[in-house]
Amino acid sequence: PSERSGILFTEDPNRPDEGRIIVEASIGLGEAIVRGQVEPDTFCVDRKTMAILERRVNTGKEACVSDAQVLDLAKLGLGVEAYYKTPVDIEGRIAEGKVTLLQSRPVRGLDILRAVPKVRDEEIRRLEKLAHGRPRAAWAVHNLSETLPAPMPLTWDIVGRGFMGNGFLQLYRDL
Repeated sequence: PSERSGILFTEDPNRPDEGRIIVEASIGLGEAIVRGQVEPDTFCVDRKTMAILERRVNTGKEACVSDAQVLDLAKLGLGVEAYYKTPVDIEGRIAEGKVTLLQSRPVRGLDILRAVPKVRDEEIRRLEKLAHGRPRAAWAVHNLSETLPAPMPLTWDIVGRGFMGNGFLQLYRDL
């Protein structure tokens, strides 16, 4: 049984490559954190210095874990990361003063977040090339299923022309 539970990311999934370890902890089982049933205490730890940079207490007047326990969890996470050679998301517990690793997996989505700036720059260059140097070129991506989730034949009679011949593109130009 867990007295305290925590989830830890050895690489902040919201701010990758900033050298931050994120620890979330609460009283009881970690399942309550994972399911969003409790607002855990959150700590941000610098990977290099192991200093606690930020602290947000949500479980009561005092944090549910001590600074020493936060750092023990962070060190455990870095050990798992070193073993697997990739940033990890771990779940741990504290019982009778001891930190125990319950499970671990790679942090999901970091590869996508790291690729976004490069992909964005490539897409900008591609669109600039397609615009042939026209400074007022308008580009639009429109999700038709959001606008017309269940179109009928009459729908196309009424709005069909707007969709044909770059109608939405003209709308965006006008805006």
